[in-house]
Amino acid sequence: AEDPAGAPGGSGEGGAAEPEIAFTGEGGEAFCSQITDIQASFDTAEPNETTYTQLATRLESVTPPPELAADWPFFIQMNNSLASDPSGEALTGSGGEQNAERFGEVSTKVSEYMSQICGL
Repeated sequence: AEDPAGAPGGSGEGGAAEPEIAFTGEGGEAFCSQITDIQASFDTAEPNETTYTQLATRLESVTPPPELAADWPFFIQMNNSLASDPSGEALTGSGGEQNAERFGEVSTKVSEYMSQICGL
């Protein structure tokens, strides 16, 4: 038998996997609305017309919910770095490895919020 405790997010008790990050969603209505609008605009765009730069620019105008506010400036900074250098080499500059690691953590947090609270 498989051990659910060994699976990512496994509870160890055979129950449903719990998210590693739990949010209240308090104050997130505007954020979810803005992110949903951005996603919808890119869903209807021609694939070759959508660029990472456009996405990064649109994200700058989003007001983060309180649960993401502390990480949001860094998230935007790293998205802008990737928009100007999609190779990711910008992340390996000053503070590179630490920036890349933190960006991974912050991106996961933002994605979890969008999934859990915004339903995206």
